[in-house]
Amino acid sequence: RLSFEQFDTLISGLLATPSGGRLPVFLVVAAFRTVKTFFGLHDWSIAWQEINVADTASGASGDITINNQGQTLMAVEVTERSVDKSRVVATFNTKIAPGGIEDYLFCLKTPVTSSEAKEQARQYFAQGHEVNTRELIALLEEPNTPQIIKVVWNKQLGQIFAP
Repeated sequence: RLSFEQFDTLISGLLATPSGGRLPVFLVVAAFRTVKTFFGLHDWSIAWQEINVADTASGASGDITINNQGQTLMAVEVTERSVDKSRVVATFNTKIAPGGIEDYLFCLKTPVTSSEAKEQARQYFAQGHEVNTRELIALLEEPNTPQIIKVVWNKQLGQIFAP
């Protein structure tokens, strides 16, 4: 089991590695899988789409969608770009309001969000969760995960546990 400091080092190292956006999505999916397991939310389904697939083209509400018996509980946008007010408003107008989504979460790689965007987002939604390493490992072990991402994972762990 990793200590808090080791986990911080691991996650920071993973996020510093170019992955085409896959590692940030893995971290968020792992967080929601952990919440599902911990609270015994068996009716939850956590779907995520391939990286760089446009949400509107695939019909998804976000990069990650959490459903309960066919009802969307939350949609999540995972981004490495900053979020400004216009993006929050556009997301609300094109996804949240038309889809009747009550909770929409932006997960940012770096906290480069304008104060106006934060204020706008406060009016619509706010939430956050922890990540469980076991769920992250399950995502890394999936057959379609690129080998380079697995190498990065092993490298980060090696740095944490090096004497």
